[in-house]
Amino acid sequence: MNEDATEQRKKQIVDAAMALFLAKGLNNTSMNEIVKASGLSKGGVYHYFASKNDIVKSVIQAFADMQMTSLYSLMEVPDKSVREKMLIMIEFASQAHEEAKHLTQVTLDFFALAPHKPDIKEFIQGHYKNYLNLLTQLIERGIKSGEFRPETDAAQVAMGLAAIFDGLGVAYVVIGDQVDVMAVGKQTLIQVLDGISQPS
Repeated sequence: MNEDATEQRKKQIVDAAMALFLAKGLNNTSMNEIVKASGLSKGGVYHYFASKNDIVKSVIQAFADMQMTSLYSLMEVPDKSVREKMLIMIEFASQAHEEAKHLTQVTLDFFALAPHKPDIKEFIQGHYKNYLNLLTQLIERGIKSGEFRPETDAAQVAMGLAAIFDGLGVAYVVIGDQVDVMAVGKQTLIQVLDGISQPS
């Protein structure tokens, strides 16, 4: 089988697993269910992935690629200030609604695996490092353009913003039906941005 066909089969399996994880959760999805949803034989699935753990890593990579693609696209939006781009991130998250809730739950499942599976932990750490680097670059652009104060520590602010975004996801899963979590997040983000912005 050629390389393109191999990648297509792998994607078929990963897409099936991703859909199941979103619908049922990671822990409630069995390997047999992934095999059935993929449309391939059990031997076919195991030919490409030795275990459910290997499939999980590929699903995490797929989620990470989606997040990074969105962030790269946002960084390249023309005629928008860094502040406006940051607010777009919150607006995008708030529009995802129920899908965001399922996505966050699966992300929490991934994080729960990390302490027990070093390869998963290393995988997540690598993505998080890349994500923080991009956020840092975005804030550095704001400093360079004079939008943010020159003494702003871009890396520290990036870490703080990532914590806000991650915390919003958790809050959305836990109390999203009781509080407008995204409105709270937007207001918090505005306050952080006000704090590092140059005076008018």
